[in-house]
Amino acid sequence: MFSMNPETLYQLEQQSWRLAGMWPGAAKRRLWLSQPVVEAGASSHYLTVFVIVRNESAYLKEWLEFHRMIGVSHFFIYDNGSSDGTADLLAPYVKEGRVTLVNWADFLKGWEGVAGTNGRSQKLAMLHCLANFGHLAEWMAFIDADEFLFPTATDSLAKVLHEYEDLDSLSVYWHMFGTSGHTRKPPGLVTENFTQRLRKPKTSCKHLSRVKTIVRPSAVRGVHNSHVFILRNGYPESWTERRAKIGHADHRIANRSTDVLRINHYYSKSLAEYRERRAVPLLGQRSDFRGDDQMLRLIESDTVEDISIQRFVPTLQSRLSTEPEDGNVVQMTGPRLIN
Repeated sequence: MFSMNPETLYQLEQQSWRLAGMWPGAAKRRLWLSQPVVEAGASSHYLTVFVIVRNESAYLKEWLEFHRMIGVSHFFIYDNGSSDGTADLLAPYVKEGRVTLVNWADFLKGWEGVAGTNGRSQKLAMLHCLANFGHLAEWMAFIDADEFLFPTATDSLAKVLHEYEDLDSLSVYWHMFGTSGHTRKPPGLVTENFTQRLRKPKTSCKHLSRVKTIVRPSAVRGVHNSHVFILRNGYPESWTERRAKIGHADHRIANRSTDVLRINHYYSKSLAEYRERRAVPLLGQRSDFRGDDQMLRLIESDTVEDISIQRFVPTLQSRLSTEPEDGNVVQMTGPRLIN
């Protein structure tokens, strides 16, 4: 029986759409790897994180130390034009080999037309990370600097991932946090100060009940969007913690579960910080796609107190009271075996 690999099939689809003058929106926004990422070797990292940042230094150290604490051994940080001393803050981590820093804004100079204004810059950075560093990681999580990924019942994200070794992609649902009543930036940690989140959404609103994904780079064939990847079969798909396949329809309430893993998405932080951030668009991204604070109003329309992340706070405070230390990174015991 005649068969065709996903990359060839996709290229034929693209040619057909080009000849017909029809470009389906979702399909034309996909970004494909030119070739598959090789599997990580035995000396590579088990769990890494990709993030793209701009002027996040006020909270970046807390974010880094939190994720180090739960088992992330390396970070690929793409700086999208920071002017707040981000590079200086990260310098000790870079020196220790815990952070790979990419000056993404400099990399994109002259390519603004390719990056576009619809969030493509982030997807290009994700693709760049997979192509250049994917072979160094067994798992790679793609989250933002306002998102804290953690296991719900245990203290080790890496330990949880060992239970999903048969999957190529694992998606984690958001819990959306608003201002928690703070009009100005409060002293202390994000994980301490922001405790009011949206109650479980009642309807399938994609911006309120979305996922971010942890993938095996060797299984990725392309970037569908910032939430889901195209895997070996040429389609955007992933699995939830309950092992339900979700494809790109990741916001359906029926599939939502945060019993094992979750992401605290600190959408606004204080009202003043939210207003300031919205006033300055990121390079290559839309200045505002939500409109008139609708998202923040939705988040704060029905809130509940959630302090589950605060079980990590004492250890996190201890880590933040000292400078980054030398130490051993988490190592893989060997590459994944495929039956």
